[in-house]
Amino acid sequence: VLIDPEGILWNRHYADASPQNERVREASLSQVLSLLDARAMFVGHTTVPHIIALYDRRLWFVDNGLSRAFQSGPIQLLEILNDGIPLPSNNHIPFRAIVI
Repeated sequence: VLIDPEGILWNRHYADASPQNERVREASLSQVLSLLDARAMFVGHTTVPHIIALYDRRLWFVDNGLSRAFQSGPIQLLEILNDGIPLPSNNHIPFRAIVI
């Protein structure tokens, strides 16, 4: 399950941005989040140029290639405030990508 190309470690299902996969990806995400009683999924090991949030901040791509093999831009990190809940104390913005 871990080393299989379709296993949890190497699966790229959510990174497939093809238009025909869009509805399938969102439906699958909704099902997984419901089964896990989770509000969001964070995807790493799939490098992106900058932190990306999709589907009303329910799917996040956060690996912007920190290793020297991939580093092509500034370091980024995702700050999650108040467990991701919009509150007056976080100006109703509980997530922010910080560029260093």
